[in-house]
Amino acid sequence: MAKKQKNIKNKAVTNKSHYFVLVAIIVLVATFISFFIFSNKDRYYECTQFLDGQGIVSPTATNNRLKNYEYYRLYLHDDGTFVLKYRLAETSDERKETGTYKFKNNNTKLVLTYNDPKQEMDETCTYTVDGDYLVRDETVEFSIDDTYYYYIVQQKFKYK
Repeated sequence: MAKKQKNIKNKAVTNKSHYFVLVAIIVLVATFISFFIFSNKDRYYECTQFLDGQGIVSPTATNNRLKNYEYYRLYLHDDGTFVLKYRLAETSDERKETGTYKFKNNNTKLVLTYNDPKQEMDETCTYTVDGDYLVRDETVEFSIDDTYYYYIVQQKFKYK
């Protein structure tokens, strides 16, 4: 009789260790899946400041364009391409612009070249890399008929 009770006790201990191993495997698999999902999440730069202005001689950046957007994000991909994704505040559809980018001057400058710019006055934009921030303070010159205009843009993007 004592031997029978000992066998029952050993089976109970064995069943508990099986449950422990099973739970450990489930936790390990869940951790691996979570790590994989979150590590492949697109990283982007979120626009935190977007001012612009226009003038014939000396423009000042006083127009806050960021208030017109739900979000304004820049995604840099490993293959040298970028996607600018934004949504205007009054719409529900996301818009995208694409192009290529290059880092210059020991990675202190970022140059974007748009394929077909819709938000920009020029095909090329230059940013200064400042830690987790991309900072743009750029003046673009353009002409209408014989009059030259200057357009200034000040943007700041934070890495997310």
